[in-house]
Amino acid sequence: MCDTARYFTVTGHHLEGTPINIEPRQGELEDMYAEFFGKTAEEPKQGKGQSTKKNPGYGSKLSDDELIDKIRKSKNGNKFAELMRGDIEYLKHQCGYPSASEADLALVMSLAFWTAKDAEQMDRIFRRSGLMRPKWDEYRGDRTYGEMTIATAIAGIQEVWGGAKKKRSAKQESRTSAPEKTGLPAIQINNRQLRNTTAEAIAALVGANDPPEIFMRLGQLCQIKTDEDGHPSIEFLKETGIKYRLTQAADFIRQDKEVTSVSPPKVLAQNILAAPDLPFPPQRGIVEVPVLRPDGSILADPGYDQATKLYYRPLPGTAPDPIISSSPDQQDAVNSVNLFYTSCCRTSPS
Repeated sequence: MCDTARYFTVTGHHLEGTPINIEPRQGELEDMYAEFFGKTAEEPKQGKGQSTKKNPGYGSKLSDDELIDKIRKSKNGNKFAELMRGDIEYLKHQCGYPSASEADLALVMSLAFWTAKDAEQMDRIFRRSGLMRPKWDEYRGDRTYGEMTIATAIAGIQEVWGGAKKKRSAKQESRTSAPEKTGLPAIQINNRQLRNTTAEAIAALVGANDPPEIFMRLGQLCQIKTDEDGHPSIEFLKETGIKYRLTQAADFIRQDKEVTSVSPPKVLAQNILAAPDLPFPPQRGIVEVPVLRPDGSILADPGYDQATKLYYRPLPGTAPDPIISSSPDQQDAVNSVNLFYTSCCRTSPS
């Protein structure tokens, strides 16, 4: 039992010993519901052909004639006028409605928007249209075809007309905040080729990668991560990692009637990861103590080293600038030995 529309999968295999026909059993269903969940207040029954009972909604606050006139003067007024005229053949061949049922739903969906989901007013206006026919009041189980069509339209409408200004759903309100001025490059994600959006996003990542935090290793994007003990490791970036980096490098917007701040789309992160050649520095490995470069110089500055393609992260607890001299004396040698033994004690219990 569901209080709103749901999908059910039916195998088609008949269970032996059960009826082969599907019959309306609303009364029995309500009795079972009352037995397990408590009896609910009964609603008055409607006779055949009566107007659909009012559905909770905003209400348009306009008379039927005023509302019809308002809709006819709107941007989609011509479409509404054709649906109200109800010429089935014209609607089928010129407006793309395969049958009268599709035209019925299209008109009722429009009325759901304009009446702010007022089921009574929707029913009254539909009855004035050329689409009105006996089928509207024919029962399908415990409800008429018209009641079912109106209920479908009300469930499918998320935004309603509220006078001079549309009333938006909470979901729409949450994503229509105006972009903040952050100084980051703004990248529009809609109504554009993905290749152009990708190129701008990569350029933003490269521009923000100073000093380098994103690297290439084994043909894949990676970054330096630090564990709970302060030791670094190389982590290959996935979609979530790319999306995080994109949020730090650029602002992403949708450009419709108004500019809206949005999150970087998943497909953009996927496209960046799929790019065959990306302009990020290569990563050979991580060192936690100073090392000699091939030319004999010493890698002693923390961070990425262009010459060796290594990333130097000093051991936790050591001085960021080790005592190293290009012309070492006896004291420098003593200091180096002390640093060596200090490092060994940190990395080995023995």
